[in-house]
Amino acid sequence: MEQVEAGVVLDTDVLVANLRGKDSALRDLDGRNLATTVLNAFELFHGAYESKESLANLSATRGLLSRLEMLG
Repeated sequence: MEQVEAGVVLDTDVLVANLRGKDSALRDLDGRNLATTVLNAFELFHGAYESKESLANLSATRGLLSRLEMLG
């Protein structure tokens, strides 16, 4: 089991909303330790690869995930 500081684990729906510019939920979490899971990251990358704007979406996904703690 991983040791994680108190924070918030974000699911795919919240992450996709942020990537689409609807980041009000994340704004409310400003200053908190934010994390996601490898499964959520996989879902984001899968969606980005399948999209019409795959290069831009892959770049945005990498940028978003680089700011989050990744849980196994």
